[in-house]
Amino acid sequence: MSLISGAVTLLHTACGAGILAIPFAFKPFGLFPGLMVLVVCGIAAIFGLLLQAKIIKYTPTNEKHSFFILATKLHPTLAILFDLAIAVKCFGVSTSYLIAIGDFLAVLLDNEYRMNTITFVWLFIILPLSYLRKINALRYTSLLAVTSVFYLCILVTYHYCKPSEEISELRGTVSLFLPKSSGISPFKTLPIFVFAYTCHHNMFAVINEQKHTDFKRLKFIPLIAISIACILYLIVGCLGYATFGANITSNIVAKYPTNSVLTVLGQTAMLTVVTLAYPLQCQPARASILNILYALFPKLKNNKSDVEEASMNDGYQVDLEENKQQSEPERIISEPSIILHSIVTSLILFGSWCIAVSVNSLAQVLAIVGATGSTFISFILPGLFAVVLIPKDNDFGKGKTLWIWIGGILMGWGISVMCVSLYAAIFL
Repeated sequence: MSLISGAVTLLHTACGAGILAIPFAFKPFGLFPGLMVLVVCGIAAIFGLLLQAKIIKYTPTNEKHSFFILATKLHPTLAILFDLAIAVKCFGVSTSYLIAIGDFLAVLLDNEYRMNTITFVWLFIILPLSYLRKINALRYTSLLAVTSVFYLCILVTYHYCKPSEEISELRGTVSLFLPKSSGISPFKTLPIFVFAYTCHHNMFAVINEQKHTDFKRLKFIPLIAISIACILYLIVGCLGYATFGANITSNIVAKYPTNSVLTVLGQTAMLTVVTLAYPLQCQPARASILNILYALFPKLKNNKSDVEEASMNDGYQVDLEENKQQSEPERIISEPSIILHSIVTSLILFGSWCIAVSVNSLAQVLAIVGATGSTFISFILPGLFAVVLIPKDNDFGKGKTLWIWIGGILMGWGISVMCVSLYAAIFL
């Protein structure tokens, strides 16, 4: 996987359906405070990803980089609990994507066959993509999804510059600074800003597929991904809020004329983003479940010969001599057997489909899961690893104290965000 492919993968992971709610998040903050909060959240996300790139040196050479392996250095039981949280979080988000697919198709096709449309997309698009082993195999679908997000930016910019009469009539008061009364608490929309950059659950997967894993090179992956995400969010957020002001809702596309071709294309673009984002949630969910199974049943782990066979069957030729030249030191990593890989993937796919066709909303549950799972993955765990592991490393090099401080601050930020998000999810 190249640096650009890694950045595109993280960018797609971050830029999901949540981008539609970014303009709404500005409502209780106003334009300039909202802009500053959005940038601060992006900086926090970058430092979380950079810490992940820093601490991979503590992974044993025969293991994949993962939260689980690093957490075992703290306590084996904690490793299982952390990966369980990651699996639940990613499974919940993937299920919400299926529900969103049903909602988008209901609007686009103007029909009530919600279960059939979800099943069709799930069976013919999501299912084959989710069985792929390598996250790099999703690079072209990620590029397509990112292109769709760029179209949304163009759509929002167009309607801001040339608003129709219908849109002009819907425009409310635009507050440059904190509005006197917005009817909604800033605590309610702050999590939208924070979780807009959540892609940390795929960072280790991206690193695992890099040929060279030195920090000087890896740092560009999160810097590129989050910087572009921040720019996209600033365009959609600022211009979307400036278009509708206090009358903005949680879905910017829904505010545009439904009979417009541009709006239909916008809805189609977001349907594409959500559909292709599902496999990027399935991958870390599967990896976390496999880590838990390996911890409970060590015999499930494969040996080196299984890795070679699995790689061949997945369409990847493995040249051991070439690998020795490309990576220093050589990492001989066990992969799940085809049967185990298929069983775990099938359980995730079928479980999320069953829930998606049975309920219309998981908003409350996902808000709580996101408040805990996302903050743990993005801020608390990277910060905790930095605070605990880096001080013990006598060969860390320059900036050791600085990175420890960054880890501590990130932990504090994560705990604060988790408390605010839980409060908003439960009481607001």
